[in-house]
Amino acid sequence: VVLELAALDLSHAAFFPNPFRSSSGQATFGFLPPRAEVRIFDLQGRLQQVLAEEDGDGGVYWDGRGADGERLPSGVYLFRIQSGNAEKLGKLALVRD
Repeated sequence: VVLELAALDLSHAAFFPNPFRSSSGQATFGFLPPRAEVRIFDLQGRLQQVLAEEDGDGGVYWDGRGADGERLPSGVYLFRIQSGNAEKLGKLALVRD
């Protein structure tokens, strides 16, 4: 997926593909406003990764790794996308092949 323009708000923000298979390389949080921040949590509420839209293309890419660089196990994760005072919550599935 090639993203070129940032969104104006979070109304169309999405994670794809979902489920994300690690063998596919990377997943995308797309249709984000500039400077949006994505936080990924496990089901126990522990923060696993923080990603930020920094280049104005409206997307950030995730390789299924935690902030420590280690591969996260297969499972369901929660994400929170924040942009200014707006936020969008969702869940994603990570499948290790």
